[in-house]
Amino acid sequence: DSFIFPAAAIYLAMKEIDKDAAWEIMKKVMAEKSTKTGQMIAKCCKIPGFKKFFLSMWDTMSHKMFGETAGFKNVFYPKEKSCFRMDITQCPYHTYLTEAGCPELNILFCENDVHSYGNLPGLKFTRTKTIGAGDELCDFKMELL
Repeated sequence: DSFIFPAAAIYLAMKEIDKDAAWEIMKKVMAEKSTKTGQMIAKCCKIPGFKKFFLSMWDTMSHKMFGETAGFKNVFYPKEKSCFRMDITQCPYHTYLTEAGCPELNILFCENDVHSYGNLPGLKFTRTKTIGAGDELCDFKMELL
């Protein structure tokens, strides 16, 4: 609520003035914000044991942040020692942004994960599909290297 709706409102207001500029501004700002998050996590990855801790917390954290109470529907795969996997089959970002009239923003929210988790030392983030890009689900895999 504190990020999706304000982003949509700002984008829709800017879009009335200049559609292309609105898109580029949102793309840049969202990438910068999530890249900063990734840089902070990457620094923590230098702490001994953090990568294993980070990976293990995904199971608990994802059920809370990306569970049904948050508007998501998921497939959570069995817990593995060096890997976390889930598929999101229903996404409130997609629902809300579509209802707000800016479904194209959804892909930027999906890309936030790539910017946040895609360059973490010792960890590999993999995503091959997103609902925001028109796929039937968002796959999410984080594993120790």
